[in-house]
Amino acid sequence: MAKRLILAAILFGLSACSMPTIGSLGGSNGGNVKAAILGAVPEQVAVNQPTTLTGSFSASKGNIEKVEFLVDGNFQAKTTPPFPQSYFKTDFVWTPPAEGDYAITMKAYTDKGVSGETDVHKIAASSAIIAVATAIKTEATVAPQPTKVIVAGVVACSNDAQLVKEINYPAGTTVQPNTHFQKRWLVKNTGTCDWNSGYYLDLVSGLALGAVKTQLPLVLAGSEVELPLAMVAPDEGGTYQSQWKIHDLQGRPFGATLGVEIIVPSVCKAPVIEYFTASPASIQQGQSSTLSWVVEGAKSVSILHPTTYQQQDLLSTVSATTGTLPVTPDKTTTYTLEAKDGDCVSRRYATVNVSAQPVPAAPGNLQVVSATKDGFALRWQDNSVNEQGFKLYDANTHQVRVVFSANATSGSVYGLNCGYTHSLILRAYNQYGESPDSNVMTHATLPCGN
Repeated sequence: MAKRLILAAILFGLSACSMPTIGSLGGSNGGNVKAAILGAVPEQVAVNQPTTLTGSFSASKGNIEKVEFLVDGNFQAKTTPPFPQSYFKTDFVWTPPAEGDYAITMKAYTDKGVSGETDVHKIAASSAIIAVATAIKTEATVAPQPTKVIVAGVVACSNDAQLVKEINYPAGTTVQPNTHFQKRWLVKNTGTCDWNSGYYLDLVSGLALGAVKTQLPLVLAGSEVELPLAMVAPDEGGTYQSQWKIHDLQGRPFGATLGVEIIVPSVCKAPVIEYFTASPASIQQGQSSTLSWVVEGAKSVSILHPTTYQQQDLLSTVSATTGTLPVTPDKTTTYTLEAKDGDCVSRRYATVNVSAQPVPAAPGNLQVVSATKDGFALRWQDNSVNEQGFKLYDANTHQVRVVFSANATSGSVYGLNCGYTHSLILRAYNQYGESPDSNVMTHATLPCGN
């Protein structure tokens, strides 16, 4: 029992420490630097045992360039921020080589030529502390604490990060070439350290996809934060991956990997149709027009024409990217030139307007001038200027009885039955068709006995 009281008294004496104080140097032009050694600085440490000391530095103007660790005014080590920042927090591990009293300071320098130094902390190194620690270890076994490091009475925090969810662009999302997008994650600070502007998100593997190292906002331990990253999809097709991690003040990555995986579709280059024309663009029925084209960058060229309102059929497949094709549509038709290179298709259209030629006008006033036993002498009125002739039909059987020449206004028909009433009509005709019927002429031939 007495032994335990003595050890407790020794430990109480060793645990006494000075509180951190803040020192600063610098002029008004370059601002000033506030510097402090954080936490409870031990007054006594063990010889040849590592001791971690944490310094905090803040520049009112400019950024911290480097921090030096000094023992008794002599340079021991230095560190530099991973990127320019006005606030910087860093650790130095110091191992006292022998017993004695040591004066510990840290000094920071800015890019404005200003420096700031912490107050001097006196630390005594003793071999007796090792014996005390050994004696305590024999009295009790302390369970390991993986998230805490106890060094000379100072408890250091730990860093960890958990991915809560991907807010957008889940793995396998299709993004068009050269498209700018912002990937966002919801992340929880599951460590015991608060994150500040000295922490940053940086690439650990894969392609950056246009993103850059990004400083973090203040994130308290146990809280969640949404981390955005501006990115751009490559211009070539393929599957692209990018992995990022949060880094601490010393540039060490930790926590969950924040991943991006996008699929960029291949974009082919469509063939160029320089022109596709129909000449002449307007024709009469029965005439022809010539389709002409010039295409660049095509592996196949086809000409389509409509067969129904919604469907087009292949009219011709041509191997040449420059060519002509005669067509004779019977009505106004729009043709499609289709040029392909793989999945890339270009189309151009050409229309041939077709006008129907007019058929002759119907003759009028068909009548009998005189009758015989087997026929009639007829006359009529010619109402057309473009007929090629006239056709006389039996109005009942629609058989042609006789054909008359163009511009005729009279004629005779023979071979009819005697003593019989006949009905006849007359039509004008040309190469485009026949006119409507004339009036129906009804008359009887003379009796057979006369």
